[in-house]
Amino acid sequence: MFCKLSNSSNFIIIYLLMFLFNGCSSDVISQDDDGMSGTIQFGGPQDMNDEMMNSPFVPDELQCDACIAVSYKLWEGLNEYNKKHPSLKNELSESTLIDLMDEVCSDQEVWKQYGMKKIKKVTRLSGPGMETEEVPGVTASGGKWPARLQDLCETMIGDHGEVTLYNVYKLAPTKKHFLKNFLCYGTKSRDKCSKLEERKFNEHQHSKEDL
Repeated sequence: MFCKLSNSSNFIIIYLLMFLFNGCSSDVISQDDDGMSGTIQFGGPQDMNDEMMNSPFVPDELQCDACIAVSYKLWEGLNEYNKKHPSLKNELSESTLIDLMDEVCSDQEVWKQYGMKKIKKVTRLSGPGMETEEVPGVTASGGKWPARLQDLCETMIGDHGEVTLYNVYKLAPTKKHFLKNFLCYGTKSRDKCSKLEERKFNEHQHSKEDL
């Protein structure tokens, strides 16, 4: 997308704002010979490697963010269903849970809301339910992400089962972090965020040793 600026003050203001937000990356910034106008070509987050852009799988460094996104959408789906059916008093049959969670996982429109965003020079996943959603910056959505998140959603349900996940949800139906903590901060297959934090700590320790 191109934005043509005909006033030098406007050009300078937008140029400075882009630096301040440090996430609204641009491919081209140029000023015309008269010094009074210029062109900005906006692009997506920069410096993303081939794995992030083209792999059918969620990149290692985004496994935690992806897990949180899936846990949020599962919580949201369950919460909305129970709000629409208050007479059930959160008592759902296994067949209902299977259909409901399958509907969440298979809805491509749900996962199109997520994409990569550069935040303080670190690539993060951004979208509903994420702490990164409100951080200023360009989000590169679509691409491989709908299929990646759908696959992760189906895998997580297959690993734990609909009934188990719903029992965790029922511990505190209004609190989305219960499912998140169970799925992303647990042990063995449920430690996508714990692994990431451990790796970051080890990398930090190694960098200190190299000084």
